Amino acid sequence: MNNTERPHILLREHAPPTTREYSGGGGGGTYPRTSYAQHAHAVFRQASDLRAMFAKLNTSGQGTDRAYFRLELPADFSIAGSDGRKIEEVVHSKIVGSPSINVGHFGASAESFSLLIEELHRYAETDQNVGKSKFAPIEQLGAIPLAEKLGPGVAEKLASNDATLDVLLGLFPDLLNRERQAVRQAVETLLASSGGHVTGETEGESGSYLRVQARPAAIKAIADLIVAVQSIDQTEEVVEISSRPGPEIDAAVLVRPSDRAPIVCVIDTGVASGCRFIDPFVIARENPLGPPCDEDHGTFVASRALFGDTIRDQVSAGVLDNRVRLVSVAAFTRDASGNRISPTTDELIRIIRDTVTRWHGRTRVFNLSMNLTPKGGSSNAPVANTVSPLAAEIDALSRRFGVLFVISAGNFPAPNAPYPTESYPEYFKHESARVLAPAEAMLAITVGSCAERENGGSMVSAGKPSPFTRRGPGVGSFRKPDLIAHGGNCGTGWRDHDDLSVAGIGPDETVSYGCGTSYAAPIISSLAAQIIDAIPNATVELARALLVHFAELIPEARDSEIMSSLVGNGRVNPGRILRSTPWEQTFAFMGHVDYRQILKIPFFVPGGLTGRKMRGRLRVRCTVAFAPETNRTLRAGYCKSHLRCKLIKLTEGGNTKEVTSEDAPEAIKDRYSSIVRIEKMFSSNVGPGDWQLLIEQESRWRLKDPKTPVAALITVEDPRRVSSVDIHAMIRAEARGRYTAELSTRYQLRV
Repeated sequence: MNNTERPHILLREHAPPTTREYSGGGGGGTYPRTSYAQHAHAVFRQASDLRAMFAKLNTSGQGTDRAYFRLELPADFSIAGSDGRKIEEVVHSKIVGSPSINVGHFGASAESFSLLIEELHRYAETDQNVGKSKFAPIEQLGAIPLAEKLGPGVAEKLASNDATLDVLLGLFPDLLNRERQAVRQAVETLLASSGGHVTGETEGESGSYLRVQARPAAIKAIADLIVAVQSIDQTEEVVEISSRPGPEIDAAVLVRPSDRAPIVCVIDTGVASGCRFIDPFVIARENPLGPPCDEDHGTFVASRALFGDTIRDQVSAGVLDNRVRLVSVAAFTRDASGNRISPTTDELIRIIRDTVTRWHGRTRVFNLSMNLTPKGGSSNAPVANTVSPLAAEIDALSRRFGVLFVISAGNFPAPNAPYPTESYPEYFKHESARVLAPAEAMLAITVGSCAERENGGSMVSAGKPSPFTRRGPGVGSFRKPDLIAHGGNCGTGWRDHDDLSVAGIGPDETVSYGCGTSYAAPIISSLAAQIIDAIPNATVELARALLVHFAELIPEARDSEIMSSLVGNGRVNPGRILRSTPWEQTFAFMGHVDYRQILKIPFFVPGGLTGRKMRGRLRVRCTVAFAPETNRTLRAGYCKSHLRCKLIKLTEGGNTKEVTSEDAPEAIKDRYSSIVRIEKMFSSNVGPGDWQLLIEQESRWRLKDPKTPVAALITVEDPRRVSSVDIHAMIRAEARGRYTAELSTRYQLRV
């Protein structure tokens, strides 16, 4: 430790949590209707029509007798709010989807749906309209329309009646295995007469999918006749990717293996064997689809994870030092003629699920420098208002296994698309410039690109977002990308220049060059793996929090909406991640927060800071990362939980007082995101001593596992960086005997 480094303080315990009491309501009247009798008869008639439809469909062998239907509430009601939680009990059904705030898709067993019919009949036929207190808010009951099953771009595809489509049919998640098989048989029977067929079935953490190739009319018929079909999405495939070989590396260059080498799993084109600079660090190679093809991209990506962003300098110095070791999973293969076959959405879901299931015990970080575009086309497919099946699978696996995915944001423009005619950065205003799937995954770190090299003919100067990187937001206006890292620059007119590109190592032992967010992502993957390995018992939530907390925005991002959407939380400063400075003391916490639980994270603000008579005497920054449950069919309600965070001060009498800053605070909060950030500056009327960060988990949906992993970082800092200030020493002196635990680290990070 040098004289400007101080350890982070580890908060091993927290104050006893409390549980917020919520009023259960009841006895509070009902939703007003001009005539409850008319309303009751209308709703009962709608439910009866549904029952008749289900009975008719069941005779055609649709595979299940479950009832799936659409329920609409008044415009000022929320399916997800307290009324929504009651609605499940009212209609004896479970919410399985929500295309908009007041509309829900529900699933019920045959018995439960019959019970609903009986109660609606009582509501309609009794003099007092028994049940109006709970049934009155229902605006409409009906079948789930085709439009609410369609993913982005599918409606346009269905409108072209002369083409065979390749789509994924998502099945409702509450189907039993025997029911899923019966549904598949029903789908195959429907397709038999139209020439379509089922080409595959994928079961993932986020749901089950049938891959179907058929004409639009057949797909519409399936959606109408098979009620167990919940969603229809385009089948996508990986965007074409490549790098450029450069000069051969001199035979005198040595490899110096590191004795500290966590594992990163690289899911890509495969890492070539036979390269003396890479072979020693690959502990496994897997080819789940068959023999790999064109391994240059995967090898380049792997070399960036192995040796960081200083390959040029290391080769010049004659020694290559690795940061990590590798598991290589080749997601590409080749046909009988040797042509490359790109993986599709369903294939990637199977590969990723199988890989994580087998490897999560040895590696916690998975690099995915690949993005999706519609199969058979080269058009853009930026994220829309629905999370893609692949991103949903990544989030579900991340939560279940406690792993971290690092994903590239995607490159702009799309392959084979013309370059934009507007000047940098104006062309990023186009909707087509948003990140590509699966970069919208909420529990993953999505990485955009920034330039680090410039010359007289470069498109942008060093430090700015690369000309080809993609912008946010992600689904629901959430912050994406999360971070940026060096991914290269372009010359005037989008020309490639080796001097402006990032360097990697090719399969033939050359220094290779390329530009792309693909090559920025492995820099963050390597850092994340090192963080988890360097800190005993570190969680992936702590790794995410550290990377985001110690990222630095470029100045332009504070004043430009376009720049802000390109850089996310900024560029990581690895030198700050594991150590505090005399002017910044960080407290770190890892744990869990339960539903409706208020977690109280203690930290200390020394009087040596607050007692000074100056403006900007204290800044407090908080970053909280957690792993909420997710569900793609809830659309805008994808993240099922939110963390409400607040700073408070403990008074001498043990009471609490909310702290407010006189200066305008900078608060970076994405409601229902998986990252919450707070930043406040204090100039006066701020007291020293014991403070707390309160964390409360709220949810608008029923949770399967309410106990949610969480990590919190709290930094107390001197914005003026006065030379005589040493916050760590102040805390040790003023809170003697407390806050003694340190966030121990085995080594420093390298990029």
